[in-house]
Amino acid sequence: MVEVWRSLGRSVLGCQILVCLTEKLRAAGKSSHRSECCTRELGSSQAALEPRTITHALCEVVSVLQRKTLVQRLLPYLLPGLLRQVSETLGEELAPSVGDLESADMPGSVLLRAELVPQRLLQSLFPWLDSPSANLRLTATAFFAELMKDKLVEERKLLKPLLEALGERARDPVSTVRQMAVRGLGNAASGAPAKLRRHGAAVVSVLLRGLEDAASTEVAAESLLVLAKVLGLLEARAVGSAFEEISRASRAFWGAEEEVLRRSAFVLYGALASSASRRRSFFSREVEAAFPSLVLHLGDPAPAVCNACKVSLHLCAPFLGSKRVRQRIAASIGLSAAELQDEICRHLAQDCPVLLERLWSTARSCCMGSCVAPQAAAVHVLGLLLDTVPTAWLQQQDLAFLSGAETKCYVFGPRKGD
Repeated sequence: MVEVWRSLGRSVLGCQILVCLTEKLRAAGKSSHRSECCTRELGSSQAALEPRTITHALCEVVSVLQRKTLVQRLLPYLLPGLLRQVSETLGEELAPSVGDLESADMPGSVLLRAELVPQRLLQSLFPWLDSPSANLRLTATAFFAELMKDKLVEERKLLKPLLEALGERARDPVSTVRQMAVRGLGNAASGAPAKLRRHGAAVVSVLLRGLEDAASTEVAAESLLVLAKVLGLLEARAVGSAFEEISRASRAFWGAEEEVLRRSAFVLYGALASSASRRRSFFSREVEAAFPSLVLHLGDPAPAVCNACKVSLHLCAPFLGSKRVRQRIAASIGLSAAELQDEICRHLAQDCPVLLERLWSTARSCCMGSCVAPQAAAVHVLGLLLDTVPTAWLQQQDLAFLSGAETKCYVFGPRKGD
């Protein structure tokens, strides 16, 4: 049969054969919605076999076809049919995974690079966004999320309907669909930045809801990163009262167990600092409160979190009230996160008793917490402080919280000069 289809594809009938197979594939896609009577006439085994046979035939004909332009013209009809067959082959019992999510991105990116996104294709895929099939919703959401990167969105006046559709899919029961919807909102910052500003409040509202997605770490992390991207386009004044809500939400993830959440939250906090010139009064108070935690997470067990925290701290430094601390951080731009943490701790121990008290208090609270990563970072800071603070100051502190055997072994060691 392979040789038969290849011979037909090479013949003068090749184009007609391809058109005929395309029509049969479209018809086969509708067969799942036929009446029970029609299904009984075909027979269940035949009904299942027909689309697969057509797909194999299409593959062989296209592989030898001389006129590739015909394939391009038929693409709006071919692609939806082929994707539908993939979806039905996967089956509804297989929940879409992250791998499926990345694979679903591929039809969109390939077509964009080849500049092959005709209007008919968009019309064919748009209804899939509301399909009862989770795999079809994922495929369509991934496709349109990728499409949001392209200027085509603005040229064809698709931004508003797609923003609304992605906002709806951000509530989808399937977490990977929600994640792709959130990613699509972020991609609009590349495809239609000027128009996105007009819809900034609505987009931010959807993303804030994504931060509350307790069922999926991936959705929350994606929302944090997309908020950072969107804030790069929107002024703090345009974000409105949500700016303060975003700040509080970002800090809430610093103590998360999952590395991806902590890293994404520090990326977002840095974006807040970059866009806070119009909200300087509020953000100065915010940074003063956040400073001890920023210093603490410079020693986070995850290197990626350390680096994100370091970048965020440098961006936040101009908002600090202490001129000497601002200057010390600015002068330490070439240091690693660990070196910067050591430099700050030593400076606070010598010259900033108020900030030293706040850093000690924050580290003590985290040390007694249950989350492993923040606890490890806190213990490390306590070790640095115990090595640098004056003995007289240390004698005034309540050290009962360090009574745990493991903590004592980690923190207490020979103090320099003692």
